[in-house]
Amino acid sequence: MAENNVRLLILGTRGKVNPTLTSLGEKAEKITEKCTGTTVCFCFNYGGEQEIADAANIALEADGEITPETIRKHLYHPDVPNLDMVVRTSGEERISGFMLWRAAYAEFLFMKKYFPDMEAEDIKYILDEYEKRNRRFGK
Repeated sequence: MAENNVRLLILGTRGKVNPTLTSLGEKAEKITEKCTGTTVCFCFNYGGEQEIADAANIALEADGEITPETIRKHLYHPDVPNLDMVVRTSGEERISGFMLWRAAYAEFLFMKKYFPDMEAEDIKYILDEYEKRNRRFGK
């Protein structure tokens, strides 16, 4: 990844994960931290509710209060921006706790196709569909 200027971020809780895996993930993040091309976020041992709860607990301890701003700054990798679009594959029509905070104003697209079967034409369809959307961000 580093050779291709790809930054890796791992989002999720570290507790109850094999320390060897945690160490390897942290090493990969460190190796790619200065990469400025694409950023790949790998959600491992991740749950949206847990991310918000962890951020709220840290905010309360570090900042003395829980506000949207203090939660945001304590999310896993707070530099990861809010999502523009969530594409749910496999015909499921739920978000299953994925990126609950960052998906607040995201557009959603549900597809029957499974992710491993996606092709270039599917990506074009997703991008075209996104372009058609009128984003109002809750207004």
